[in-house]
Amino acid sequence: MRSRKNRGTIAHTYTGRVTLAQVNGRPVTEAVINGLYLGSLGIPVGLVSGDDALAEELADWLPWAERVVVKRGVSWQAADSLHPSKARELIQAAAQRAVAGRSSMKPLELPAPLALSVEFANAGQADVAATIPGFSRSGDRAITYWADDAVTLFRAFLSAVRLAGTADD
Repeated sequence: MRSRKNRGTIAHTYTGRVTLAQVNGRPVTEAVINGLYLGSLGIPVGLVSGDDALAEELADWLPWAERVVVKRGVSWQAADSLHPSKARELIQAAAQRAVAGRSSMKPLELPAPLALSVEFANAGQADVAATIPGFSRSGDRAITYWADDAVTLFRAFLSAVRLAGTADD
C-alpha cells in the first residue's frame, strides 16, 4: 500500500497489487495487519524498522513500539539509506530499549467485528478476490470482508491478495 503521503519507498502491503488496505476504515500497512494477528495471540510488537513513512504511520497504531528509521523515502523506488553498520547500531539499541521497556508493551487489538477493505491495482484482481466466500465487491477495484477476529482477518486478507495475483496483467 502506498503511504498516505505517497512517499514510502517501495511501499506495499505484501505485494504491489494492493493500492489501499483498511481495517475499520483506517489505512493499514502490512506491519499493522501482522501486528493485529500477533495481538490476537497476545503478542505485542516491540520494534519496527523501515523508512520514515512507515515509522510515521505506525506512531498511532503502535505508540509503545520502538520505530527505527533506516532510510528516508526519496521516491517510490529510491531511498536515502543509512550505512548498514549505522542501521545495525540503531536497530540494536532500539531492540535493547524494547526489551527493557517490555512491561509497557501491549498487544495490538481492535474490537470485533473487523471490517477489511482492500483496493487493488485493477478491477480483474478485485473480480477474482471477490469469488472467495465472505468477500463482496465494494467498488470498481475494491472488496470488503467482515471478520470476527484478527486471525481470520489476516487469513482472509492473504487469501484475497494471493488469489488476486492470478489476474495480474
